[in-house]
Amino acid sequence: MADLTKMYSEAGASLEVALESFGDEELVAEFVDRFARDTTFDRLQGTLSEGDYDAAFRLVHSMKGVTGMLGFMGLYDRVCALTEVLRPENAARRTPEAVAGASAALEAAYDKTVAALSRAAGTEA
Repeated sequence: MADLTKMYSEAGASLEVALESFGDEELVAEFVDRFARDTTFDRLQGTLSEGDYDAAFRLVHSMKGVTGMLGFMGLYDRVCALTEVLRPENAARRTPEAVAGASAALEAAYDKTVAALSRAAGTEA
C-alpha cells in the first residue's frame, strides 16, 4: 500500500481506528489488501438481486466487523444500516424499497472506498 495515510484520508476512513484494531501500519496494510481482494461485496450483491435476504444478512454482517476494524467508517455506517434492514427479527423492515435504498447507499460508499484503495495502490483504471 503506497500511502496508507493518504488512502485513509481519501476514503473518509479512520487510520486511528484501524491502528487500534491491528496495532501497526504493516498489519493494517495487509488487511486493507485482503479487503481489496475480498469477494464478499460481490456475493452480497448477488444474494440481494436473488432476494435471498437471509444469506445477504450473513454477508453484510461479516462486512460490518471487517469495515469497523479497518476504520472504514463511512462504509461501516452504510453496512450497519443495511444490516439492520436485513436483520431477520426486523422482517417488517425488509421491504424491497428499504433494501434497495440501503443497498444503493452501501454500494456508493463501497465504490468510494475501493476507488481510494485503487488510487493508493496505483491500480486505478
